[in-house]
Amino acid sequence: MTINAPSPYHGEYQLANGWGSQAPTVFKNHRESFITAADFEYLSSIGINGVRIPVGYWIASDPNPPKPFVAGSLQALDNAFDWAESNNMKVIIDLHAAPGSQNGQVHSATIDGVSEWSTGSDSTGTSFIDSTLQAIDFLASRYCRREGLFGIELLNEPTSNFVAIDTLKDYYRRGYDIVRKYSADTYVIMCQLLGADPSDLSDLGHQFSNAIIDLHYYNVFGSTFADLSVQENIDYINRERRQEIEKLNVGSNGLLTFVGEWTNEWAFRGASQADYQRFGRAQLQVYGEATAGWAYWNYVIDDSGFNHWDFKQNFQGDSLQKLSNGEWIS
Repeated sequence: MTINAPSPYHGEYQLANGWGSQAPTVFKNHRESFITAADFEYLSSIGINGVRIPVGYWIASDPNPPKPFVAGSLQALDNAFDWAESNNMKVIIDLHAAPGSQNGQVHSATIDGVSEWSTGSDSTGTSFIDSTLQAIDFLASRYCRREGLFGIELLNEPTSNFVAIDTLKDYYRRGYDIVRKYSADTYVIMCQLLGADPSDLSDLGHQFSNAIIDLHYYNVFGSTFADLSVQENIDYINRERRQEIEKLNVGSNGLLTFVGEWTNEWAFRGASQADYQRFGRAQLQVYGEATAGWAYWNYVIDDSGFNHWDFKQNFQGDSLQKLSNGEWIS
């Protein structure tokens, strides 16, 4: 589909809305072909033991989600659990898009770049936060007894310019209690508040067990990385990122650490394959020090122009290599 309008919003909302009456068929064909059982078999064969799967809040009302979203996401997640369990893999369910949008970005299914998650409500008067918790209840009730479930991530990438830390922590407390209704052992994962210090969540460690802080690390966005050389990028990983992980490992009152998103791409241009290998190796070594491991963003992208965002292309093209011990984590 080609969007000709000068809009930066190319998310699932816009795609489903744009396809209109064809959307159910388009999304069905995509879901049945883009990721299959063979992908889980492949990941398991190279030593990957889990996947983090983003979902939208409308999964809780499948097969009749609010327009313009279409049915099928719930069956896709069910399939993923079957495939993961067949390959002795674990699944993290990541609530990537919340009603009202928690960050105003396309991956949270924003309509127009506005974020109202922390303050708004739907047409029935139900607050968007309460609607999000209903989605968490649905996911926990459906999957907490599945052997393949590792954890439920309560919200992906809330941002500090739209969400206050106290509002987020209250939401995490309520979400944690919901998951614990169904399981004492399922990990509850809390994404850092982007634009704030992730240690702001550390005091929740006094109240929670089997809980994780999710950190997202990219050397792509913002002025910090715009002019860094290859070695400076690698030094940043080895110094700043390692220091933050070490600080959280020690001072988060029992909360585990998890680098839930990273990629083998950077703002630097003109890098050689050897440069990418060094960059990837540094990230694997440092992010492997997180006490709950890491997840790469993204597994596969159907566009060779983004090949360093694509785990499979990176690994098969030898730009991302396992560590010297033959593992993904040292």
